[in-house]
Amino acid sequence: MEPVTVIATVRNEAASIGALLDSILSGTRLPDEIVVADGGSTDRTLELLRSRAAADPRIHAVSAPGNRSIGRNAAVRASRSPIIACTDGGVQVEPEWLERITQPFDADPGTDVVAGFYSPVGTTWFERAAGVISAPRVEEIDPARFLPSTRSIAFRRSACRWRPRGDVRSFFRQHRRFGFGDGESRVQGWFYATLAAKYVLGATLFLAGFPFRAAWWLLGLGVLLFAAGQARRGAGRVGILVSALVVPSLKVVYDVAYLSGYVRGRLKPRPPG
Repeated sequence: MEPVTVIATVRNEAASIGALLDSILSGTRLPDEIVVADGGSTDRTLELLRSRAAADPRIHAVSAPGNRSIGRNAAVRASRSPIIACTDGGVQVEPEWLERITQPFDADPGTDVVAGFYSPVGTTWFERAAGVISAPRVEEIDPARFLPSTRSIAFRRSACRWRPRGDVRSFFRQHRRFGFGDGESRVQGWFYATLAAKYVLGATLFLAGFPFRAAWWLLGLGVLLFAAGQARRGAGRVGILVSALVVPSLKVVYDVAYLSGYVRGRLKPRPPG
């Protein structure tokens, strides 16, 4: 069997995180690791996660403030297995869940994605009624149109592919939208502050170079190190000229797009309440 990582995203799940971990670790197939991304909990969720991680080397806690997409991507990046099974906060998986959802990968190496199902449970009349609204019944599912939930899905890491935009304008607009979403959500502020500081430093060295020529030498060295670092990322993936010239240039476009989008998102008035 190929190694498998179970990932989950949680926020303010102090009351349920223990049950989730216990259900995963009492299954008929045990994961090689569990990566849980905390989306910025204000209760004891992250503290409890770190305590469990300290006691069990298979468990890893990741702090990833933001929405579920941010947390899920952070958990995938932190995982090491070729197969990733995904569930969610508030879930208790069935004992056979991991075994059954990963079995198709072992049976057919060509399998890339396996979708599972989940059933809502509740102890109060409100929870049961909410479950009726939130989740379909099995007999309501049309396999041709079924969109799996991330509460129960598994995939090969190698199956995750993404096609970037094909020209500079659409590339810029796409990443500006990503930055706008981060700004609107008030997440990853430290990342954007660090990114902005890099360009502020570059502009400062450029202006300082008029009275002090040594500043231009420092700026030139910084630009060369930046370009070399970006070109190294493209080595073996694109041609030499593209790595040396296009990749560093696109990184600047990428950074400016994210920064401008983030600023616009932060400046957007937040709805009352």
